[in-house]
Amino acid sequence: MTATALLAELGRRGMELRLNGAALCYRAPRGALTDADRDALAEYKAELIELMHLHNAFAALTPAERARLQREAAEGERLATTVLALVGEDSGTG
Repeated sequence: MTATALLAELGRRGMELRLNGAALCYRAPRGALTDADRDALAEYKAELIELMHLHNAFAALTPAERARLQREAAEGERLATTVLALVGEDSGTG
């Protein structure tokens, strides 16, 4: 499991994570949070906090900033694909 998968699973089951300063807090229906959930939250705490910070930062962007960021990500993906293709060609000729 990854921190992202854990976050999605908890959300699917009606649990909500949030940051309170540097602390990771949750809201869940009574009895919904299992011991396994608590263990996973402890294991992925640092990554979950980082995800929550990124989510909050993205949510604070204006629509224009979001669009620009999405364009830049797409351009980065195209560049990475091109570089990987070139590296693959070079390694095949070695």
